[in-house]
Amino acid sequence: MTRIADLDAALAAQVAARSLSHAYIFSGEAAMEQALALTATLNCADYPQPPCRSCHACKSIAAGSYSDCRVIEPTDKNGNQNFVHRIETIRGICTRAELSAMEGRYKLFIIPQAELLAVEAANTLLKTLEEPADNTLFILLSEQPDALLPTVRSRCQQFRFGGAQKSSRLYSPDELEEAERFLNDLPQLALYQVLMLARKREKDRDGQYRVFLAMQELLYRAARREKSLPLDGEPLLQAAAALETAITMLNERSNLKLLTDVAYTRLWQAAGHQLP
Repeated sequence: MTRIADLDAALAAQVAARSLSHAYIFSGEAAMEQALALTATLNCADYPQPPCRSCHACKSIAAGSYSDCRVIEPTDKNGNQNFVHRIETIRGICTRAELSAMEGRYKLFIIPQAELLAVEAANTLLKTLEEPADNTLFILLSEQPDALLPTVRSRCQQFRFGGAQKSSRLYSPDELEEAERFLNDLPQLALYQVLMLARKREKDRDGQYRVFLAMQELLYRAARREKSLPLDGEPLLQAAAALETAITMLNERSNLKLLTDVAYTRLWQAAGHQLP
């Protein structure tokens, strides 16, 4: 029986803020244990608190017998050790995703070695990711996330986990400090000041992506009361939603200048400001 690990702090903050994505890509040695920890957290009798590890859902997830948690392994095509995720299998789970949960709050579909998705299978999965069912999450596990279709990656939040309880974030300490200063200053900033800050990285897509990730992390911490920010309650959720949209669109190679202007303006509005 697998022991349910403690959920990564950033994921736990998403649970607390009710701001879960409908699809994730997990990488790193703790990817599977974090996928199971998220499954247990969402279906535990103590939800939204950390999983108790003793209720029916937690025990069933640890035993691999929970009906609303499906782990889809690649299969050996033609018996020649050529493992792939076949379109027939992915069609089956996409059909299952449209149905109600059998015994829990959430249905979770975990796909190890997601880079082995056949192109047809990946395109089938993409259709479901574009129109996700309520209370349904897909977690793709991969040590080669760049091998996934860009359109699939763009619809997933990515986390890389080291050992238990450790995640590797892409932003630097300076970028985290920049993000925190901006969020704390938001209530006092005029719109023109916000737009000037938005254009600071108008030619640096990767840098802007990292700053957005840092802002998102800070909002998740604030939702868990681990960080004090001027945003709280509904404004915090609005800001988190604006960042999630911006991160997704950055992955889709949207116009960087327009995207950052819109994202920063929405953050400014979440801080209580109104457009002229």
